[in-house]
Amino acid sequence: MRRRSWLQRRTHRRRRLCSSFVSGRQRLAFPTGKLKQSQHRAEIIGQEEEESEDSKGGFETSNANQAEIRSLCEHLGKKIDELAGRTAVLEEEVGELRMVVEENKEQIRYLEEGEAGVMAKMEYLVNNQRRNNLRFLRVPEGLEEGDLKGFMARLIKQEVNVEESEEDIAKDIQRVNRVLAKMPPNRDRPRKIGNWVKE
Repeated sequence: MRRRSWLQRRTHRRRRLCSSFVSGRQRLAFPTGKLKQSQHRAEIIGQEEEESEDSKGGFETSNANQAEIRSLCEHLGKKIDELAGRTAVLEEEVGELRMVVEENKEQIRYLEEGEAGVMAKMEYLVNNQRRNNLRFLRVPEGLEEGDLKGFMARLIKQEVNVEESEEDIAKDIQRVNRVLAKMPPNRDRPRKIGNWVKE
């Protein structure tokens, strides 16, 4: 229910006071005699004083409410400022964390690439360890006629006398080459032949 203002309460009370002197269509009967008139004036003055006291109390109440509202607003303002400060700090920390995550991603990518290279080298070394390396000495130069693998398969078949065919021996030879890159000037000392045979 909406609260009446001081002016509305005063007007309402005056109307109620006047209506007490009027009944139906009869004309207003004012009090007669000096005593009655003074009593009537005293009643009106008393009512006005009551209304004045009520209005003062209303003003005091409204002032108290306004002070309480101001206090609440100030408190809320402080809380909002605190939250804004915390939000700014959190945003800054999130930005720093994003930078750290990006750096970690780059480092992980670099480590993965390095690991792939290391794994390839390790696989190569393991495969080399599994090879059966053979060296043949004093094999004359030029006998291979451009097909060193086939020549070595025939040589192994003839000299070692294995049961496998030359084609199977050639398949088992993984790599074959003369040890030195350049042909020596002395033909009497041919280059060594190195064979890497599969296990």
